[in-house]
Amino acid sequence: MNDDIPATRYKVGRVLAEYDLPQLAEELPSRWLGENGDQQSLRSLAHQINRRILEAAMVEAGMTPLEGEVANYYRLLTDSDVSSGDRTQAQRSLERDGVDVETVLNDFVTHQAVHTFLQKYHDVERAVTKKDPRETIERLRGRLQAVTRDAVESSRTEDSMSFEDFLVVANIEVICKVCGERVEASEVLSGATCGCGQTPFAAE
Repeated sequence: MNDDIPATRYKVGRVLAEYDLPQLAEELPSRWLGENGDQQSLRSLAHQINRRILEAAMVEAGMTPLEGEVANYYRLLTDSDVSSGDRTQAQRSLERDGVDVETVLNDFVTHQAVHTFLQKYHDVERAVTKKDPRETIERLRGRLQAVTRDAVESSRTEDSMSFEDFLVVANIEVICKVCGERVEASEVLSGATCGCGQTPFAAE
């Protein structure tokens, strides 16, 4: 921690002090570094801070948020998928209860602000680990399968499809430009080659 610079010099430190959340300010490094569990991303930390800010503002206004109410209001105020009508309705509802929504929104922090606070004030940095590209491909494959399954399920409920059960298969292949052989991308990254005897998977 940089004792020569006050935490309030940074937006994260300032808003956490204003909303009386000093403990959260102190917990950020351990949460980011994963000292007490899984490492949390900067975006996740920013969302946590913002939800706590919103909750504090609601309580200060005299509200008693029910379980899940803060998270729902936060989603309505910030999620890009929320319609403008629903967002406006949420803002007006909070304002009727005495919450200064404009101030709260201005106090919300970004993941970049969280990173700056961690680096400059707490003087911590997370070691960069090289990701296994096979894991990235598998995650993308899983995501593609999930999105496709949801789309098919939605279409099926609208009676546009007749079959009752189905499987979604997503293959990611690398094609050798010399012989045309197809090999699963994960197998290529594990060392597999084609059988043409020339440079495998040649690039242009």
